[in-house]
Amino acid sequence: MNNRNLHMRYRRSVYRRQRIRAIFIIIGVALVLLFLLFLILGNVFWAKLEKPDTKVEETTPTDTQSGLPADRVRQISSSPISLSQDSAAIVSEIDALAANGVSAISFSMTDANGTLLYHSDIALAKGFSISANQSLSLQEVCSAADKHGMYVSASFVVGAVSESDRLARSVLLAEAAAVITEAFEQGVDDVVLVAPSLSHEQYEEAIRLAESVRTFVPSAVIGLALPNAQATAPNAEQIDNLAMNFDYLAVDLTQYGDTDPNAYAEERLSAMQFYLLRYKMRVLIPTLSDGDRTDAIVQKASDTGVTNRMLLP
Repeated sequence: MNNRNLHMRYRRSVYRRQRIRAIFIIIGVALVLLFLLFLILGNVFWAKLEKPDTKVEETTPTDTQSGLPADRVRQISSSPISLSQDSAAIVSEIDALAANGVSAISFSMTDANGTLLYHSDIALAKGFSISANQSLSLQEVCSAADKHGMYVSASFVVGAVSESDRLARSVLLAEAAAVITEAFEQGVDDVVLVAPSLSHEQYEEAIRLAESVRTFVPSAVIGLALPNAQATAPNAEQIDNLAMNFDYLAVDLTQYGDTDPNAYAEERLSAMQFYLLRYKMRVLIPTLSDGDRTDAIVQKASDTGVTNRMLLP
């Protein structure tokens, strides 16, 4: 009887060990399966996390291509040069500015009415209005600046926009395009078009003027000073359209008329602050007889966050 009990206990012990071993095997297999399952789920999870980064990399070139033309234009802080002097005086002034570390100069190609302030063969050939007895060569000015590695920026008043007849205006705009093209060929680095009375209906004409110049000088940098209507009551959609069709936009503080120039500047800068920064605009600043007042306008522009400025005589 005792032998039988011992035998039964032995069998139970063997069975228990076999059952424990089987349990361990099942647990081991389950753990391996869970590990593989987590591994698969983990790979899927990380793949989903990495997917947005891939999209960003794929869309980066598109984002760059759709950026503003102004992103590629040099930001300047220029010193003004008056074309009312003779060439020798201008060259001496440019040499002095270079000695003082000035890296950019700016001047007005025309007077407030659009009359050219220097000699131009194409202007004479086309009957474009030129200031009396003006013999100054624009090429001389640009060569003197180029000798010092200076950037040359100019403003051009588009008098053609005041012509009411559409066909006559198109002829005048074509003449303006020819004169501006010649200026680029003689060494000007960029030209900003100034047309305070430009109407919304004439925007396409101004854009075509710029395109005409680029037909002959593809690398031409052409800006547009925002018309009065946009500077006083900004229209985001229209400004965006202009910003995409010109190399840069500008806010013109030289058109103050009978208003105090400093008050005028403060009002314009305040109204346009968002757009100035959003579109990397340039500010056109008048050179006043009182240098301190000019400095005050420059400081107002800086306080607004604008360092891209062009002083005009």
